[in-house]
Amino acid sequence: MVASLTAHTLENWDLTGIARLHSGDPYTSTFWDSQDQRYNWFLVSGLEMGARYPDYFRLDFRLSHRVGGRFPGAFYVELINATNHQNVFLYTWHFEPIPGGGSYPTRQTLELFPRLPSAGFEIRF
Repeated sequence: MVASLTAHTLENWDLTGIARLHSGDPYTSTFWDSQDQRYNWFLVSGLEMGARYPDYFRLDFRLSHRVGGRFPGAFYVELINATNHQNVFLYTWHFEPIPGGGSYPTRQTLELFPRLPSAGFEIRF
């Protein structure tokens, strides 16, 4: 679901807020197994697309100043993921060493878009 609201002013300023909510993409879960839990790990897959990533939520704000001329456009500043919600991009695995030899797997989370301010200029043609 995506919802947006834009407020326009007479001085060519626009303030836009966009909220995005998603139920989370499906993925195939995996885990590592080993008979001795130290060496010879092998990857085991779960049901195909049988798991889901957590819900995704992002709230963005943009303040822009419209300009005219031959190539109309706008200067803008924006704040992506204003609430700094932790959205999961994917899971990956990292093997940690065990004292005395061997290793064990730990699942790592790669996240999308921390709170991210930006500025720029766009041209429309």
